[in-house]
Amino acid sequence: MGLFNLKRQEAEQVNEEMNTNENTSIPKDKFTMEQKVEKNELPIFDVYRRLGEDWETKGYMDAKAFPETSYKESNKMAIVEKLSLLIEESIIKYDDKIAEMEALIDQSKKNGFIETLSKQERQKEILVRHLKELTELAKDVRNKGVKTKVILTSYDMGFARGIAAIGNDRVNVIMG
Repeated sequence: MGLFNLKRQEAEQVNEEMNTNENTSIPKDKFTMEQKVEKNELPIFDVYRRLGEDWETKGYMDAKAFPETSYKESNKMAIVEKLSLLIEESIIKYDDKIAEMEALIDQSKKNGFIETLSKQERQKEILVRHLKELTELAKDVRNKGVKTKVILTSYDMGFARGIAAIGNDRVNVIMG
């Protein structure tokens, strides 16, 4: 037991030292890529968050890092594929949630829980509506439809701005 207490005291000392010296502590979000997602949030909101990202800035930063057309095209393909995978994952989650909800609805029917049954049926309707929207989004991504074109066009615009910025920087260097 003595060794355990000694190790705990050492750990507490390290924690105290880190807390007193703010310059040495690094917030977790600075070195991880975790997305902040509510535990009860439905998967469709993850998809819409992805659709709503700042694709123009991403294109700009990519152009500044590696100004090659082939790189741009590869990134656009990767964007579409990652989006497609996220949507497919979300569809699977919704299928599972709907199956669970149907089991709960059956239980509520058998037990005569009318109010609970009504609430569960409304929740299932929401899940079915979201699943339908995800299915439409999957088709849009597969066919590079309107919603997908918006992302790719925004990325292209950013990439073009990045190339122009590189050119301007080079002109400034030449002109002194």
